[in-house]
Amino acid sequence: MQGGFFVIFIFHQISKTLQMKKKVLFTFILFNIISFTGNGQIVINEILASNSKVNADGFGEHDDWVEFYNPTDDSIQLGGMFLTDNKDEITKHEIGTKSGYWTQIPPKSYILFWIDGDPEQGQRHASFKLNKKGGYLGLYDQNLKLIDEINYSKQTDNVSFGRNKDNSQQYAFFKKPTPNLPNVNGRILNKKASLVSCNISSGFYNETQNIILKSSDDAPIYYTLDGSEPSTKSFRYR
Repeated sequence: MQGGFFVIFIFHQISKTLQMKKKVLFTFILFNIISFTGNGQIVINEILASNSKVNADGFGEHDDWVEFYNPTDDSIQLGGMFLTDNKDEITKHEIGTKSGYWTQIPPKSYILFWIDGDPEQGQRHASFKLNKKGGYLGLYDQNLKLIDEINYSKQTDNVSFGRNKDNSQQYAFFKKPTPNLPNVNGRILNKKASLVSCNISSGFYNETQNIILKSSDDAPIYYTLDGSEPSTKSFRYR
C-alpha cells in the first residue's frame, strides 16, 4: 500500500504588544514537514535524527537511529537489503549477511539500526548518518524494490518522529522516544492543514490595531513579541 501526506505548521509572529501604539509586524510561516510511504511489510516505525542523551549503542555512543517494525506473522530477514539517504543511490549501504541473528525481525517485533557512519561496529550500523536539518531515509529489498521510506525536515534534539501507534498511518513527535518499544504519548500531526484567517492584512501600522485571528479547526495559535520564531512554548493566542 503506497501513501503519503504533508503536514503544515502555522505560527504567528507579532513584534510588539498589540494594545500599544507601536508598529506591528504580522507574519504567517508555513512549513512543509514530512511524508511517509509504506508497502504493508516492514515499516519505518520511528526515527531519532539528533540523539545526545536518549540511548547509547553497544560502544556507549549516543548515535542516531531508525526503528523498524515487523507487523506480519512471520520473521523477516533484513540481511542483504539496502539502506540509503539518497534516492539516486539506493544501494548506498547493504545490510550485512554475516550473521542472520543480528538482522532478523521476529513477528510483531522491532529492530534498531544505528545510522551513525560506523559500519565497522556491526551489522546494525549504517555507513552514513541522519541529517538533523532534514533528509531522506529509504529501505529497499534485495531486488531493489522499495519497502518503506521517509522524507523528513529539521528535527529537534532528543525528540523522535514516528507512527503514532505501531504500523499506524498517523504520525507524531515523541518527547520521550521509545526505541524497541511501542510508540506512545505522541503529539499527533494532522493530515489536513489548519488554515488561519485574520481581520487585517500583514504589514506595519502606526496606529493601534485590534487583531482577531481564527483557525479553521480551532487549532492553537502561538506568537512572540521579540521577533523570534514561535513554538508551542511561546505565548498562546486566546
